[in-house]
Amino acid sequence: YTGAGISTSAGIGDYASKASNSIVMRETSVNRLKAIPTLSHHVLVALEKKKLLKHWVQQNHDGLA
Repeated sequence: YTGAGISTSAGIGDYASKASNSIVMRETSVNRLKAIPTLSHHVLVALEKKKLLKHWVQQNHDGLA
């Protein structure tokens, strides 16, 4: 299971936190279309490609993995 934290280091805001509604968060968040997958995204995709990951539950809809 991965939550929103996997994408926050890619610059995508966590909408569940109070900080996500702040002006600072809106100014520092990247455009989702320009976000780059993190190392965590790449590792999970590699595990899936090698058939080492049976299930992956996530709550993200950012298209990074």
